[in-house]
Amino acid sequence: MYDTDKSELIYTNKFMMRRYYMTQHRNFFVVYANGKADTKTEDDIKLLLGENDVEKYLELFEAPEEA
Repeated sequence: MYDTDKSELIYTNKFMMRRYYMTQHRNFFVVYANGKADTKTEDDIKLLLGENDVEKYLELFEAPEEA
């Protein structure tokens, strides 16, 4: 069970009306506009933030290796 009050909001997709959270134990989940929630993997969140919010990515994860 995920509690948005006890989790950190890490990203909001206003267009898709989705909010992404991280729990105290570094588990990730998304809450959809209809109120339903779904778990996300760390890789899912890295991809999401890497494409949409690099600053937040660097805050939560180590910088990726340079190409």
